[in-house]
Amino acid sequence: MRKLLLLCLLAVAVRSEEPDPAAAKKLHVETECARVSKALEDWLGPRFEAAVPVAMKSKKELGDFAREKAKELTPSGLLETATRLAVRLKQVPPGYDLLEKQIELLERMVAGLYDPQADTFYVAEGAGRPGDMLFTITVAHELVHAYRDVDHDYYERMLGSVETDADWTIGVQFLVEGDANLLGLALGQALLQRGDPNTVLAALMRRPEALRDAIVAGAQSPEMMDFPRVLREFLVAPYAHGLLFAARVHEKAGLEGLVQAYRQPPRSSEQVLHPEKYLAETPDEPQVIVGDGPAAALGDGWTVAMHNVMGEFELRVLLVESLGEAESAAAAAGWDGSRYWFCTRDGAPDFFGMTTVWDTDADAAQFAAAWAKWASKRDGGEPAAVREVLDGTVLRGYDVDTKDGLVAVRFAGMDAFVADGVPPEELAAGLASLGAVRRVERRAAPRVVHEVGQLGAAGE
Repeated sequence: MRKLLLLCLLAVAVRSEEPDPAAAKKLHVETECARVSKALEDWLGPRFEAAVPVAMKSKKELGDFAREKAKELTPSGLLETATRLAVRLKQVPPGYDLLEKQIELLERMVAGLYDPQADTFYVAEGAGRPGDMLFTITVAHELVHAYRDVDHDYYERMLGSVETDADWTIGVQFLVEGDANLLGLALGQALLQRGDPNTVLAALMRRPEALRDAIVAGAQSPEMMDFPRVLREFLVAPYAHGLLFAARVHEKAGLEGLVQAYRQPPRSSEQVLHPEKYLAETPDEPQVIVGDGPAAALGDGWTVAMHNVMGEFELRVLLVESLGEAESAAAAAGWDGSRYWFCTRDGAPDFFGMTTVWDTDADAAQFAAAWAKWASKRDGGEPAAVREVLDGTVLRGYDVDTKDGLVAVRFAGMDAFVADGVPPEELAAGLASLGAVRRVERRAAPRVVHEVGQLGAAGE
């Protein structure tokens, strides 16, 4: 799902206005891009070897472009599997066309899109007029992407990790969009006010939480409410949480700190949601979970259709519909690593198994209780019964009977295991396989984001 959302997440949403005649509009847009490019280089330093190419496209053409890019960049079968998993986890209804709905959302909201592969800024026809506040900020946002892409191939980084560590991809994505959002807002407003970007940025830095909350509120706009929450969250969150993360990096290390962050991007969504864990002298790195997963233990015919990392942000999004904002955030906090395996077998309900590691025993127990509570509510109607169980002398947990079969959640110490849809006769073997995986401590790299005044050693 993360890869399918990638192109959508590079777009900036603004309200449309009536377009100018095509030729005049293109000339105005090119003039505005040249003006913003010059201001960006005057602020951050020379970087562009030539003007960023500009092309006008209708929203339908941008949707077609995004669709083709998604198909080109998504390995065969991954789209179908991602959709099947989203249905299994109750994030979208059965029969939902995940890609087409994302394209529909993009076409409805997009104003501009920078394509780092083509090094071209595509502007949506009817997305405002040069000189308008939102249009100028949109151009500034997208040109920050272009500016960063000269030295940092972050787009390929995101795509390279999405199949095996989607949470790392989310962390990089939030940095990229947060940086462009923060600097684009500062530069755009400075141009409109004929002021100094540093002065405007300092004013923005006094209220980054308010800016984040305003963007989050955009997910509740009438234009977006007919889309499933997971699509709305993944579209808006990189701009909202990413902006606050970029603000915290800038607060600690200034503009140079944001440059350094591209050299050592966040390793997880946890580091973005809790910037202090990224900015610490020794960053809080997630544990890596390695193993074959439960397919073999489930018996003949089971195969792993997908395996990946579900991090703190994605857990929040999964649980929020049933548990609410505060409870889902609390349940996902303290995450320290995970891996899930989505397994299928002809004629059997799909199985979702996950091994998670937490900062404390209490965090693991809280997550286990939250997953069981979510499972009890996700079918609609009266909540299913949640049964407390004790497996042996160590594993404790919960069982819930759902339309997808038995959901068994167990925890011991700082570990928690989910066997969602497990055949009852294979429960013991399935849980044992989830516990048999290896946990590898990822060594934290030397901190690159130094405080202001310590920048001489940055990146050395």
